[in-house]
Amino acid sequence: MVKKLFPTLLSVLLSVGMLSGCGKSSMSTDASKASSSDEASQKTMDIEFWHAMSGGTGDLIQQLVDDYNASQSAVHVEAIYQGDYTTEGTKIQAAVASGNAPQIAQLEIGRIGMYAEAGALVDLKSYVKRDDYNIDDYYKGILDYSYYDDALIALPEGRSMPVLYYNADLFKSAGVSAPSTWDELKSAATILTRDGKYGYSCPIDPWYYLGLVITAGGQIYNEEGNGIGFNNESGAKPLYLWRDMIGAGTMYIPEGQDYNSSAACRNVFIAGTTAMIMQSCAQYKNLVNNCKFKVGVAYIPKEVTYSAIPGGSNFVMFTGSSEEKENAAWEFLKYMTSTETSARFSVGTGYLPPRKSILETDTYKSALEKYPLLDVAVGQLDYFVNSPFDEAYAEVKDTIVTNAIQACIINGVSPEDTVKTIADKTASLYK
Repeated sequence: MVKKLFPTLLSVLLSVGMLSGCGKSSMSTDASKASSSDEASQKTMDIEFWHAMSGGTGDLIQQLVDDYNASQSAVHVEAIYQGDYTTEGTKIQAAVASGNAPQIAQLEIGRIGMYAEAGALVDLKSYVKRDDYNIDDYYKGILDYSYYDDALIALPEGRSMPVLYYNADLFKSAGVSAPSTWDELKSAATILTRDGKYGYSCPIDPWYYLGLVITAGGQIYNEEGNGIGFNNESGAKPLYLWRDMIGAGTMYIPEGQDYNSSAACRNVFIAGTTAMIMQSCAQYKNLVNNCKFKVGVAYIPKEVTYSAIPGGSNFVMFTGSSEEKENAAWEFLKYMTSTETSARFSVGTGYLPPRKSILETDTYKSALEKYPLLDVAVGQLDYFVNSPFDEAYAEVKDTIVTNAIQACIINGVSPEDTVKTIADKTASLYK
């Protein structure tokens, strides 16, 4: 168990009385009773849903919420965009610590553990049992970020994984096939680097780095769960891959940090400046709709094995609301995770279909006619790997790994020293 992480959040939660464990809120003050009475007397109950989706995906989220609100009159859901995953995460942490959390939120999966550890999330098991909710319909691995200490504290929503996108027109004209191995990736990038264009681009980002670590035979954490599982050549190999390709002039490093870097990577691909990029499977429709060439999709090339590193977000419900509002939030959560609503979200964005039944819907089948590679990432689910799920992982991924790999690629720190730094700093969190 991590002893040093998030002391401020946990202490504030304790002070406001939210560490009551997963499950229905145990608030019983006169004020909360009065509030519940007032809410019950209202014709329409208001609940808040915080999310991190902007652009067309944010518009789709709003449309789904509007459709729910129009379908019944008992509850009105207010969808509130709170910025990207990082910005939203900061706002949620402050809201939970002050006792003002929304009833429901879309939360990046790496951040769920800290709230589960704090007892700030509702255990959904009783609702699942009560309503005979089909939890078995979810794909293997998709539920990895939904259980914590045997409590069901989240349900899958905008789940994703990295895939390889390539300019199929360029590949065809050059007589090159989509790469399935690192050697083929380097060879294709060399052939396609010409006329001022790069063969490959990828953000220097922990998600993509760790995805490559897994293809090199590593694991994110060790078996004991108290340190990294790539403190060996599997951690160094992806860094050498990137450095070698940068040195050969076949890899373009996109400008910016975090989500800005990913956006820059997509922009140079859309512009035809790079022939291949690693990006989220959720970007497929965006790329198809904006590229003037045929977009190909393939698994992440492997060194030892294929891999699918989890990404994206889940829905969570926060403790602290009245029983009436918690029930209302659950009804909305059922709607948002239903087969048909999930199908609309998946085909409207490119995010993974979390349920097996989604592939049988007319909504998904129709989308495949226009976007025939929409289901490539579904096949990659066979290689889904377990990722850490405790309150430390966000710190490890977003700070320790990020800073170390950027120091390696940008400042010339050796791959071996980079991996050692990650190992040492991660281990210190568990002392």
